[in-house]
Amino acid sequence: MVRAQLLTIFLFVSFLAVKSQDIHFTQYYFSPLNTNPAYAGDFDGDYRIVGNHRSQWKAIDSKQYVTSGLSYDQNIDIYGHQIALGINFAHDQVSIGAQNQNKLEIVGSYKKTIKGHKFSGGVQFGLLHKSLNFDKFKYPNQFDMESGYFDNTGISNNQNFARNNIYRLNINAGIAWSKKISSKIEPLVGFSLVHINTPKESFLENEGNTFPLRKILDVNVRYYLSEKNTIIPTFIYMNQNKAQELVWGVMLRHKVAKNKHQLFDVFGGISSRHGFSRTYDALNLLVGGTIREFQLGISHDINTSSLSTLSGYQAAFELSLIYIAKNTKSKIYNVPCDRL
Repeated sequence: MVRAQLLTIFLFVSFLAVKSQDIHFTQYYFSPLNTNPAYAGDFDGDYRIVGNHRSQWKAIDSKQYVTSGLSYDQNIDIYGHQIALGINFAHDQVSIGAQNQNKLEIVGSYKKTIKGHKFSGGVQFGLLHKSLNFDKFKYPNQFDMESGYFDNTGISNNQNFARNNIYRLNINAGIAWSKKISSKIEPLVGFSLVHINTPKESFLENEGNTFPLRKILDVNVRYYLSEKNTIIPTFIYMNQNKAQELVWGVMLRHKVAKNKHQLFDVFGGISSRHGFSRTYDALNLLVGGTIREFQLGISHDINTSSLSTLSGYQAAFELSLIYIAKNTKSKIYNVPCDRL
C-alpha cells in the first residue's frame, strides 16, 4: 500500500512537470510506424500487420500503465515507383486521472535505390486525442477532518475545468538510408520528427502549451557472422522538450534448420535505457522467433533507477507480434537461349 502511494506521488509530480508523454516502446524496432514513417513498406511481402502491447508498474500499482499499438502497411508499385501506404493506431492509458491518449494516423512513404544505396522518405498525419478525468484526483477541499482521509466521491471538488477532451491534428515525417556495404555489413540509419506542427495541448485555458517537437535518430547494423547467425547492434536517441533518452543494445538472430513447424529463426537481445543527465533507467531483455509468416517478440524491462527498491526491479512487460504476408508478386527470370 505504501509503495503504491509513493509511486502515485512520484508519477503525479512528473505528470505536472511534463507537458506531454509520448507513446513509446522498448521494442521500437518492432513498431516501425511509431518510430519513423519512412519505415512504411520496409519488408519483403504483400502487406504487414504489427501489434504491440506494453504494461508498466504492475509490481507497484494494481492499476497498470498500458500502451498498445496496431498498424497496417503495404507496398505499391506504380509505374516502377516504390510507394508504401499504411495506417497506424496507438493507445496509451495512465491510471493517474484515467488519462488516455490515442492517435490515428495515415502513413505514406517513397523508396528509391541508387547504386545500391536505399533511400526512403515518409510522412504521417492524423488525429491526436487526449482525455483526463479530473474527478479521479483529490483536492484540498476534499479532505475530511473527521475521517482523516480525502473523499473525492462524497465531497465536491468545486472545480470548473475548461475541457477534459482535446483533439488535435498531428504531422510527422522521416527519412532513412541503408546499404549493404559488403557481404557481411548492412547499416540502416533513420531520422524522424514527431509533432512537426507542435499542436496545442491544454485541458485548461492556457493554449500556450503544445506537444513539443520530438527528434528521433535510430541506427542498426546487420553484421552477418555466418549464413545462419546475424548480430545486430541497435541504437536510438530521442530528444523532446529538454528531455533526452538513449537506448542502445545488441540482438542476435539464428536461422534454424528446416523443420515441420516451419520455425525460421530465433533471436535474443539485451539493451539499456538511460538519459544523458541521469542514471540508468532500465535493462531490457528480449527473446523471440519467427514461425511461418509470424514473428513474436517478448521483452522485460528490469528497473535500475531509484524506483527499483519500490518496484522490486520490475518495470515493464512488452509483447510484439508481426505478420508479413508472403510476396505473391510475379518474378521475371531471364533464361538464356541460343538463336537458331
